[in-house]
Amino acid sequence: MKSLIKVGLVYLLTVVLSSAVFAQSLRFAFVTDTHIGNSTGAEDLQRTVHDINGNADLEFVVVTGDITEFGSDTELKTARQILDSLNKPWYVIAGNHDSNWSESGANSFRQVFGGKRFPL
Repeated sequence: MKSLIKVGLVYLLTVVLSSAVFAQSLRFAFVTDTHIGNSTGAEDLQRTVHDINGNADLEFVVVTGDITEFGSDTELKTARQILDSLNKPWYVIAGNHDSNWSESGANSFRQVFGGKRFPL
């Protein structure tokens, strides 16, 4: 039994060391609660996009929840227009402001963001 434990520990240590040798860092931007539609939402997101575009170390962007204030078609289209100016891949996930409060019940969100979104 002790020899099996030793072999298991050696194997585990080898896997950990091998993983450490081949490990790569992954850098991405996480943007959330932009609330496009409130008084500063669009301007704030434009500044955020500008900052992200200026950071060459970032590989992609994840935009999560409450991208808009009320999920209206206008807010969604404004958010999409701003996010389209990102110079790296980006993915979006709807929040309750984008779907539950939306007059379209998140149908517009799916139409506006299409393949840029994680599945709802």
